[in-house]
Amino acid sequence: QAFMIESLAKMPTWRRSFLNAFSRSNMPLDAMAGLYNGLLKQSGLDVSEYQPWLARLIKERRYMQAYVTWAQLIPENQRKYLGNVFDGGFEVPQEEQFGNFAWNTQPTKGAQMYWARSRGVMGETAFFVHFEGGRTPYSNLQQVLVLPPGKWHLRYRAKANNLDSERGLIWRISCLDNGSTLAETSPMRGMFDWQEFSLEFSIPAECGGQSLTLMIPARIAAETQIQGDLWLDEVSIQPTETKL
Repeated sequence: QAFMIESLAKMPTWRRSFLNAFSRSNMPLDAMAGLYNGLLKQSGLDVSEYQPWLARLIKERRYMQAYVTWAQLIPENQRKYLGNVFDGGFEVPQEEQFGNFAWNTQPTKGAQMYWARSRGVMGETAFFVHFEGGRTPYSNLQQVLVLPPGKWHLRYRAKANNLDSERGLIWRISCLDNGSTLAETSPMRGMFDWQEFSLEFSIPAECGGQSLTLMIPARIAAETQIQGDLWLDEVSIQPTETKL
């Protein structure tokens, strides 16, 4: 391990490829942690070099370890946006969102996604997606969560412009441990100005990690047909207040 740390600290051209393959190997997690920690001390690590390691931790269901590691790696000026949902107001630029616990916006044919200024936005920007009218199996805004067991309240603001979709767009909260759906919001479609929405849901004891995904709940390909615009802002998840 010491030899590998010394070799990788010299920044060889194969360093990133090695770390990608190493994280996908059968090497025990504790041994992998020693390599990454050693590199961090000797040469530093680019946040993108840590992504395979975070993915491995999540795969092994070490969600909290992955979250703490990620939270320590993000820039200092982003840490004020930490919470049960990271940057729910979409204030951190899209290109600076890093890791599973930030907003992931994978490009997809038929949809354009970016952070946009708009009348009624609470901060500087909101999430915006434009659909071009074709079949778009959309599930391309996602974030990993680490909510402890209990009752929770999802809140968000949204605005739609001619959002034409048979099934609409929903937020789905899923359990990463078994892939089960924990909750789904009512579908968003049509035309409406900024509105506040909410949903109560529960996290069972056996679910250590979750995903929050904006998606079309299509059952067949024909139900992915969609056109129009959607804005999202102020996404938050808080414990449900218990009245005594």
